[in-house]
Amino acid sequence: AKSGERGGADRAEAILRHMEERHESQATEVNPDAASYTTVIHALSRNRQRSSPERAEDVRKRMEEAYKNGNKAARPNALSYNAIINVWAKSNNRNAAKRALEILDLMKKLKSEPGRSDCRPDVFTYTSVIDAVAKQGRATSADQAESLLNEAEELYKQTGDVKMKPNVRTYTSVINAIARAKENPERAEIILDRMQEMYEAGDEAVKPDVVSFNAVLNAWGWSNQKGKSQKAYTMYQKMVEIYKSGKNRDAKPDIITCNSVLNACAFDTADNESERAQIMDIAVETLENFQAVAPQFGHPNHLTFGNVLLSIAKHMPKGELRETLSETTFWQCCKAGQMSAFVITQLEQAVTDETFRELMGPALTSKSGDTLVFNMGKLPREWTRFAPKAGKKKDTRPSRKRNAPRVTKEGMR
Repeated sequence: AKSGERGGADRAEAILRHMEERHESQATEVNPDAASYTTVIHALSRNRQRSSPERAEDVRKRMEEAYKNGNKAARPNALSYNAIINVWAKSNNRNAAKRALEILDLMKKLKSEPGRSDCRPDVFTYTSVIDAVAKQGRATSADQAESLLNEAEELYKQTGDVKMKPNVRTYTSVINAIARAKENPERAEIILDRMQEMYEAGDEAVKPDVVSFNAVLNAWGWSNQKGKSQKAYTMYQKMVEIYKSGKNRDAKPDIITCNSVLNACAFDTADNESERAQIMDIAVETLENFQAVAPQFGHPNHLTFGNVLLSIAKHMPKGELRETLSETTFWQCCKAGQMSAFVITQLEQAVTDETFRELMGPALTSKSGDTLVFNMGKLPREWTRFAPKAGKKKDTRPSRKRNAPRVTKEGMR
């Protein structure tokens, strides 16, 4: 059940059914208890198949039925309900938030019943429900998430129960909800600042880490606010300052930080050439900074180079300077072994058709004006050796240091 391997949840559920059947047939006195059912639900949360939430609900119903039929050991508790909420939160089911909130309400009701205090919601309950709410990506999600956080904070103040105390994951989940709502990124930054202040005042449990900071970067990058590239870059600089000063070593930027700033650059808006040039300055300076300290903050990957090319295509006027910077980025990507389909599609937008065909060589199989078609297998192996392959999980943290000529701000002049 804990392996996370393909088929692990199926095997765990099969064992549970075997236990149920053997007990029902009186072949054994051993009866599944709450831990048995909860273990299977946990396995389903790691499974992350489309059917996992419904299967988890089925296990819950069987557990509750067993308890009603006299198996006192099968009585569901907070751990059981938290596990079910977690399955919903990890799914992409459109009803996940609704169902997570319903289970939270059920736990609140059950805890008031005689002998059911073990169903009392805790910080894990609230964090998982906030995760489910965040995935909705609706304008109302941010309000819901903050309301749940406020509720958890108030319960902790009233009870003093450490199991109710919101932690870094809880606050980061709220920031994610704000980011996915794609509105008011300042709201996410306020929560982050509040976390840092509480940590500096002695609360280790809410110490913001790189995940928290990157969530705020996403809030800026996914918003429609003009000037978000500068806001994202300022946040990155803040991370570096806090990390290097020793105030918070967990704020250490990583390659996701780099890519989030570059994404904000790529999708920022500008009204004139001066503003576009400023965005490009930020994009190139971000890349330069990460390259200069590599491998301290990680190595640029295919998303890094792809976002630089996307920024070039969106913000640089056509001409020799744009061609030169695009080609430099392309060759740097090749030498880093990070050439991917994403990079190629951005390259096509950044350079002329003639330059694109020259750079791609025999790997480009489509004709001018046709839908872009290319064969990655015809590219030199050293160009793609560290890039994600089709059907494989993308690695955001390349494992080896590689030397490549750098894209520089001087090259833009």
